[in-house]
Parts: sequence; C-alpha cells; structure tokens
Amino acid sequence: ETGTRLGTGRMVRQAGPRNSGIDVDGLEHPVTLGYGPDGALYLTYPALEPGELDPQGFLLRIDLSAP
Repeated sequence: ETGTRLGTGRMVRQAGPRNSGIDVDGLEHPVTLGYGPDGALYLTYPALEPGELDPQGFLLRIDLSAP
C-alpha cells in the first residue's frame, strides 16, 4: 500500500533525549502547527478544492491541559 492514510498524523512532544509523549493523534493533513503563548496547540488546515465539504480551510486550537 502506498500513499497517505488519513487520520494517522500525530504531534509528539520530545521531553528529553529518550522521552516523548503523544500530544495529539488522528490528524489529517495539517499545513502548519505550533504552540501558542497560552500553551495550546494550534493547527491550520488547507482550503479544499471547490465542491469539497469545507472549502474555507480552518484553524484548530487544542487545549493540551484538558484530559
């Protein structure tokens, strides 16, 4: 199987040379991502082709302090 599998992206935080943890998984093609001054993770998703479900694109804020 080749190509991209939707929903398989993840954001991993490196806590040390041998320590890491998954902050978020199940991502589908984010364009940019970063941590804001509030500690939340921000992701942008692209606008899709005309006729797709969400042609506007969007910004997603994920509160990493939430369980």
